[in-house]
Amino acid sequence: MCLQETFLKPEKFTLTRYSVVRKDRIDKRKGGLITIIKDSLNYTEIASSNNTECITVNLEPTIAILLSVIYIFVV
Repeated sequence: MCLQETFLKPEKFTLTRYSVVRKDRIDKRKGGLITIIKDSLNYTEIASSNNTECITVNLEPTIAILLSVIYIFVV
C-alpha cells in the first residue's frame, strides 16, 4: 500500500506483520510518503535523490515487480 500526504514526522511508526518504508517531509508541515509491505514479501528499497519526494521498492516474489510512489506538487 502506498500513501501520500502522511504528515508523519521522524518518529517510530510500526505495523504488526508489515514493513514500513517512509520519506517524511521534515522541512514543512504537510506532505510525506509511506509504502507498507507485508512481511512475507521480499523487497529492496531503491535509493532516490534527496531532492525528489519518492519511494521506489523492488518487490521480489516469483517475478520482480518495481513499485514507485511519487509526490508531485505543481504551483
